[in-house]
Parts: sequence; structure tokens; C-alpha cells
Amino acid sequence: MKKRMLIAAVSLAALAACTKNEQPSVDAEKKTVELEVSVPSYETKADSGESAVSDCQILVYSLETGMLEAHARTTGIGSPVKIQCTVGQKEVVVLGNAPDMSSMVKLTDLKSARSYLSHNAIGSLVMEGSKIVRLTSSSSETISIKRVVSKIRLKSIVTRFEQGGYNDLDFKLKSVYLINVPADKMYLSSPSLSLGVLPATWYCKDEYSGDVGGCDSFLYHDLEGKILVPSVEYQVGKTFYCCPNPYSAESYADPWEPRPTRLVVEAYIGTQLCCYPISLPELKQNAVYDVSLEVTRPGKDEPSSDMEKYGEMFNVTVLDWDSGGSLNEVL
Repeated sequence: MKKRMLIAAVSLAALAACTKNEQPSVDAEKKTVELEVSVPSYETKADSGESAVSDCQILVYSLETGMLEAHARTTGIGSPVKIQCTVGQKEVVVLGNAPDMSSMVKLTDLKSARSYLSHNAIGSLVMEGSKIVRLTSSSSETISIKRVVSKIRLKSIVTRFEQGGYNDLDFKLKSVYLINVPADKMYLSSPSLSLGVLPATWYCKDEYSGDVGGCDSFLYHDLEGKILVPSVEYQVGKTFYCCPNPYSAESYADPWEPRPTRLVVEAYIGTQLCCYPISLPELKQNAVYDVSLEVTRPGKDEPSSDMEKYGEMFNVTVLDWDSGGSLNEVL
């Protein structure tokens, strides 16, 4: 009996020693450090609040576990935010003017969530940014954020009809609006056809409708019956916002399928209502698309019409939203 008890005691001691040796160094993994996060501001007096951040969230995810380790929320981005977290490799996510995302406890949850056009407001556009950092001690990081949406501006319209008789009729502007509008974007991902990162919700499929999730001010402007003088350029200055659109190839399929976003100008030539749909190139987030229209002939009956032969009337310039520098030009 004593012999059996002695063997059991030796076995337990050996097992305890083995367990102790296999246990990782908890102190090294759980060392707490302070991360100070700064977000640069791009706001100017001339941008109508498009760079304003009234609410800012910082989410720190461990890349070892993929789990949310810290969440902080602050008003604006004027001062650095200090966060306590552990050492190791992290992805630090910054969201501006976004809904509360503290429930996204997994990084994969956040990256599969969608930012909707309806989350935006004039002077409070949703912004996002992230940075991967390796923390070994307390440190400071600067993380830039950019707007989720694209911006489209109708800059000018001028009439120079090829057939002079049209100049004898009033050219009266009615409205301008967007159709084929993506209404969402996945957080921290650029829409891509090749990667299958695509919008899930669309507004105004081939025609403008009132069912736009309360986003009318982003998608439609009344031009109030402005009558243009022939060959005199009218500075319109109307601005639109929508989520990025990765589609650039035209489609006239029925039933409707995803296709490029269009800016549509409606105008009366005399008493005849005409549409001038302008297909936009691939829309990227945080980019500006300046559109000008030179009317040389009557427009179409429907905003979904084929405008291939009208392409010379439209000019679209693509700009960086913050610097104003030209990114590309599409004729």
C-alpha cells in the first residue's frame, strides 16, 4: 500500500513539473503599455465641413488573436488619445463620424461590416483608416483617415447647338441627379470586381426614385428652371455624394444588374424634356469627380439611354479630395 502511494506521489510531482515547464511566459505576453494615437486634421474653411470629425473611435485589435483589445471614443480629433493595451502586433483602426462599433469584438466582424450612405450627413462624412503596429513599449502613432464616400460635382453647362435653330428655343434646366448609386461599402476595403468586394445595396436603378434611404440631399438637386444663354457657360456648382462604385463597363441588361453610376441633367428645349446622362468612371472613395457638360444636340428620353455617340459633350476630371491635385482625366 505504501509503495503504491509513493509511486502516485512521484507521478503527480512529475506531472506538475511538466505542466510548469510547458506554460508560456504570461508576464511577457500580458505586459501593458500605453499607445497614444493622433489623427491629422485636413479641415479648412473652404471645404464646407467635409473634413470635420465630431466623433472619433479608436479600436485596437490583436493580430495574434484577431480580437478587440481596446476601444476608445472621443469628441473630434484635436488631441491625441491614450489607450492601454498589451504588447504585440496590433491593427489600430480609426473611424470618424461612424456608428458605435464597439460590438465588433472580432477584426473579421469589423471588416465584413458595411458603412452605409445613410450614415453620412452634410458636415459629418464617415471616415476610416487603419495601421498595423508592433508594440514593445509605450509609443505614439499617427493614423490618417479618409472619407468612405466619393464626391461628384457638376461644375458647368454651356449650350452650343450644332443646329442653329435650337438656339431660338429656351434651354431651361430642370434638375440634376445620380442614378445607379451604390449605397454601402465594406469597412477598410476598396471595392473591387476582381476580389469580389462589391456593393450590396443600390439606389435609383436606371431612374431616380424617392426610395433613397433619406439621402435625397446627396443625390438630387433642383435647378429651378434656370434658362441658359447660348454659348454662355453657366457655373452650376452642385455637389453629390455616393459610395464607391467599382463598375466602369456599360450595361443595358434587363433585369437590372450593377453598372456605372450616372450623373443626369434634365432640361427643357422649348417644351420637350430631354435627359443628358453622363456615365462616370470607376468611383473611388475619397476622390472627386468634376463634370462639365457642353450641349450640342437634343438629349434622350430616358436617363438609362445609350449615350455612346454623345460622349464628346461630357468632360470628367478626377481629383484627389484633399490636395485638389489631378488623379486622372476621362473624356
